[in-house]
Amino acid sequence: MGMGPGKKRSAGRFDGIAWYKRLMDRHTREAIRAKNEVFARDNADAPEPQLLEYVRICARELGHTPHRNELVGGDWIAERLGGWQEVCRRAELPQPGAGVPLEKTRLYRIEYMEQAARHTRRAGKRRPKG
Repeated sequence: MGMGPGKKRSAGRFDGIAWYKRLMDRHTREAIRAKNEVFARDNADAPEPQLLEYVRICARELGHTPHRNELVGGDWIAERLGGWQEVCRRAELPQPGAGVPLEKTRLYRIEYMEQAARHTRRAGKRRPKG
């Protein structure tokens, strides 16, 4: 019999969906971390006005003042310019509302889809033909 709503899998039984979601979450977080590191390295000498313009562009694309975890390099920009509230003030943006968990951000969702597509392509190459 199938599992209906509210039914849990028995202990010791492999849950492929949960495993896949954990794998994609880990790959997504690693990819975002790597992109943040590249951003920091590539923009180490960027002048403040350039960084603030980047934040303003991200705000326009998102349709709201972003939290620092909603854009690549946000944590690094906040650290470099004295905190995210200061970044928003200097960029002449309203202060953002309540914080957003990374997994709820557009950045995360897009990267998750990229990681899932990459995983699917790799899995397809491993399958035997025939």
